Amino acid sequence: PLFSAVVRARLSVHLLGCYDAVSVDLKAEEAKLWDLFVMLDTNLSGAMLVSMDTAGNIGKALADIAESIPVAEACIRALAERVDESGECDFADLLDVWTSERKPSNWAPLRNSFRNSLTSFLGGAPAPVPTASRVQELRARCGRLESMALANAAAAYQRTLVLTCSWRCEQRLVAFLSSKASRGRPVGGDVSLLLSVLRGIHAELVPTERVLWEMMGMQDQNFDGAVKKDEVSLALDELLSYHEEEASGATHGELEELERLRRQCQRRSVNNLFENRRSVAFADILRWWWDMPEEYREAAGLAVPASLLLDSFSRQPEEMFRAPLRRAAADPAFARQALRGHVRAFAELRALAVRRSVESFSVRSTAESRSSISDCGTFSCVTSEAQEQQRDEVDDEDAVDKASSSRSVHNEVCEEDPQEAEHYYIGDEGNPLAPREAWSKEPGTGSQKDGDR
Repeated sequence: PLFSAVVRARLSVHLLGCYDAVSVDLKAEEAKLWDLFVMLDTNLSGAMLVSMDTAGNIGKALADIAESIPVAEACIRALAERVDESGECDFADLLDVWTSERKPSNWAPLRNSFRNSLTSFLGGAPAPVPTASRVQELRARCGRLESMALANAAAAYQRTLVLTCSWRCEQRLVAFLSSKASRGRPVGGDVSLLLSVLRGIHAELVPTERVLWEMMGMQDQNFDGAVKKDEVSLALDELLSYHEEEASGATHGELEELERLRRQCQRRSVNNLFENRRSVAFADILRWWWDMPEEYREAAGLAVPASLLLDSFSRQPEEMFRAPLRRAAADPAFARQALRGHVRAFAELRALAVRRSVESFSVRSTAESRSSISDCGTFSCVTSEAQEQQRDEVDDEDAVDKASSSRSVHNEVCEEDPQEAEHYYIGDEGNPLAPREAWSKEPGTGSQKDGDR
């Protein structure tokens, strides 16, 4: 039972983590759609049933969200075309249909601006529409499921998270590539599209990752988001050159020995990274770099110096990759190859982010499970102590009852034959009713009468 409780706790935390991860990147209307989807997913199967019985409720809810009955009817018709054999659709389908059918009116920005201005003039702020959280409800629904059904639900909501993030990645790439067109060709050609994708990648990275991205990208001969082994080695050599030893007492020979050991560690790490592979994506490099212990990165010279971190805050892709962009402007084939490679690199970075999110759910569920085990262990200890104390009290009561019974026997014997009573009790130290003189004796001592016997 304890093992089953731990497994169920991990599955519940995993499902709730996927639910929260989907909610993070949603806009206000999309969050309402997610709330509707979870409410209609009665079996926690990660799917919404679209049928004649449920179409009315779905259409009414969509009309309330969109504030438009025609939009809701169009969404219902589009969903009916996308359902599978069982009549179900994923949340990514609902989002895609909503985005396609939801066409904002040209007057909507002006109307919202006037409403917000009027509210501000009256002294208040526009009140956001709250979306009720279903975390507690989901936790209760998980508790009512059987163990196998709960495992299937956790897998289904992880699949929903992956599909939703994939749809979001596709939408962002479409936004990058949907520049104003002129006769079917984007303005500025592939170079402007490449620059849009590079800016999107730049927004996904933290300063440390931007430094690594710039170093790897400058060594990438094809500038396609994938690097070879020798290119990674050159980038790490450049990173090592930025490290300055603060130990002023170190001799020249010691510094050379330290550099030799660092290069050896870097070479071993790079060999592990390129095991059975000719090239790796930048997402693979980030995962390889972050999975290293921090102490090892510092010792091997793989840590990013503070000076480079400060520069990464202000450097944009136009400045980071000036030379490759110039080459792309002069060579259309090179620009097309770089564009395709960096579109793939952006998708791989998004996939890595989802994988990290799923891994964080496992770590969090393990921690909560350990907490549950600790609580159970504490409860068991307390229960054991209470049971032990209760047993002691019962033993004391039995001893008192036994003593009372023995006193009654002793009184009866004394009344019948006082001499026999003295012979029966004196010197019986194991008897709880022995005379008090016998109780007070120390071990190894005895009366003269005992010694004579």
